[in-house]
Amino acid sequence: MRRRSAIVACALALGCGEGFLPPSYVNELRVLAVRTEPPEIAWGAEEIPSESRISVLVADPVQLLDPTREVVVGYLSCTADPARLEFNPCTAVTTLRSPGELAAQLPKELCEGGGGDERQRNPFAFLGAERCRHAEGCEPLRVPVGDFELPLPPPVFRLEDDLGLSALPANHPARTRGHQVVVLAFAVAAAPAELVEGADTSDECRLGTSLMSRFIQLFEERESVMALKRIQVRGPDQADEPNENPRITGILVRGVPLPAEPADPWPEIATFARKQSIFLHPRPAPAPLDEEGRPLHGSEKQSYTRYRHDGTPLGTEVEEWRYSWFSTAGRFHEARGDTEGGIIWAAPTGDSEDPVPPEGRVFLYLVVRDGRGGVDWVRREVRVR
Repeated sequence: MRRRSAIVACALALGCGEGFLPPSYVNELRVLAVRTEPPEIAWGAEEIPSESRISVLVADPVQLLDPTREVVVGYLSCTADPARLEFNPCTAVTTLRSPGELAAQLPKELCEGGGGDERQRNPFAFLGAERCRHAEGCEPLRVPVGDFELPLPPPVFRLEDDLGLSALPANHPARTRGHQVVVLAFAVAAAPAELVEGADTSDECRLGTSLMSRFIQLFEERESVMALKRIQVRGPDQADEPNENPRITGILVRGVPLPAEPADPWPEIATFARKQSIFLHPRPAPAPLDEEGRPLHGSEKQSYTRYRHDGTPLGTEVEEWRYSWFSTAGRFHEARGDTEGGIIWAAPTGDSEDPVPPEGRVFLYLVVRDGRGGVDWVRREVRVR
């Protein structure tokens, strides 16, 4: 359930009688993207990591009006048995409509082992938590425990074994297609101190279990949002290069990058007039070089093999990157041209249906996805006069 102050909502949005808002318009708590680095992991491979760091792109413009407001994000993973193709708890959590449904899927005691049968082991794990600020981004959470502040580890999923993939029969589809770990991110408008109310701090696992239970409870009571991500676990017969996240390094305006950390006085390149239309496009990462030091343009997009459900190959394709733009004010319009990912952003007009935010502060977000789990993003602040 999502609750927020009507006063703050009216101040941020298009008035209390707001009409239709496009998905690109951010006027409340949103998780715009979830990234895993790397997006593909493996067990026992020399050049492929066995763990992945999870991060989120959180936007919460309400904090600009209420600096005391805080947002915390909790992470929960679910790892199913790849040998079991039937319905499992990890399939169930991908179709949740409320956190109460998630609580029904969790075992009563997350810290208990699975017993003698490894396939019965607990599929759920609490990965960690972060504190997120609208302008600064997210950082690992520190929670008060007694007279101390306990730093929680950054959210990382780690393989403890190969999930039984190497033991699967030769014709099993998971040997080539691999397996996917489900990660849920819970963003809640709450302070870190609220998470540890009644928490069991006797050991690391019980603290994590208490924090996850508290996240679910606060999720029902506060403004909140949940996002889902999958981590690809490489199959033993997979021959493709491991997937990597796409890379973008900024947002360009008239060929000039918007500054990541603008200094005083506020730069002219990041200042716009009301109603002004600006062409924005992604700033790509530098192209890799060949053996003679020449840039290999276009090589950033990887080739990969597509598979049927039964694990047999369909053919080889090249990634198609898709770009998503978001802003806390103004409107986006499609741009015609050859610039990949380019778009036109119209600065807010200042009228009741397109207000200028306090102090003219507007945040632009660009998310790029490669269509198979890889994600990258940039966040930039501009000012509207």
